[in-house]
Amino acid sequence: MHRRSSRTRGDGRLGTIMQIALIVWAAAAVAWAQPASEEGVDLRPRWKTGQSCRYEIWAQRQRHTTVNMGGQSRQIDVLMETLGQVSWRVDEVRSDGSARCTMTLEWLKVTITGPDGQQQVNDSRQGQGDNEAIHQLIRAMAGVPIGVNVAPDGTIQAVSGTDAIRQRVQIKATAPEDLDFIETATDLAALPAAPADARAGQRWNARFKWTHEVGFLRHDVSYTLAGVETVEGVPIANVTSQSKLRLEVDRSQIPADAPPIDVKLLDGSASSQVMFDLIRHEAVGRNSTQQTTIETVVRLPNQTLQQRIEETIRSQALRIAEQ
Repeated sequence: MHRRSSRTRGDGRLGTIMQIALIVWAAAAVAWAQPASEEGVDLRPRWKTGQSCRYEIWAQRQRHTTVNMGGQSRQIDVLMETLGQVSWRVDEVRSDGSARCTMTLEWLKVTITGPDGQQQVNDSRQGQGDNEAIHQLIRAMAGVPIGVNVAPDGTIQAVSGTDAIRQRVQIKATAPEDLDFIETATDLAALPAAPADARAGQRWNARFKWTHEVGFLRHDVSYTLAGVETVEGVPIANVTSQSKLRLEVDRSQIPADAPPIDVKLLDGSASSQVMFDLIRHEAVGRNSTQQTTIETVVRLPNQTLQQRIEETIRSQALRIAEQ
């Protein structure tokens, strides 16, 4: 989660947390520039039953939309910022190294800034919000324990308990799918498809399929162990990733009588940096960026509507407590 100015406004504690994050990432940049140990390290989730931690999360989605039709053009800018805290608890570690965990979205705050500069603030800790649909959704998600099944290599296999959230959501069309929670868990405590004996410079790959407004966004991810350094006596693995994105359009959502519609991903990439605690085998912090440009062309009888959406999503997760 990223960018400073709007985050510190109205929440001094979060501002302090993100200042700490800046220091952590600066230290990581120095660590990556230094020679790394040649010893192999285990990047799998070698957890202990009862182990728990809490993360402060932040995400910012900037969307610039351009619509052209009939020789006229319109541009719309919307900014959405999400803050929150997520707890992670290891309930059971099995003999094969897999684990049963619980992830709980303790609280969420969503602020939307529209084209006119007006803000809508919605906080799950408050009884009311400025956008009823969003406020009701985040209140439905907050505080509900979600079971997470983690493979021995850190890959999130499945989630459970999500029906309780969907039952609380009043506007069913906004209800999140299991895949949404699997994505959230994937970007939290563990490193997916992690090797047991990684050395500096070693790479490994993983593939993901996440939900998107028009279908699914596929990520072909290449991870690299950039190096291992000791921070305040704790060995920390610095892992980077680069992703190639592919858009999979769900055409079943397009009415049969709709005019011809073409949807293309013109540009898409993602990258991340992860600091991984080699004693507790969990992430200390994450920093990610995703950029996409999607073009939609609708061919009407007498004219063509063209929409281009340029979107940048920045996100951060920082461990603020562990037990």
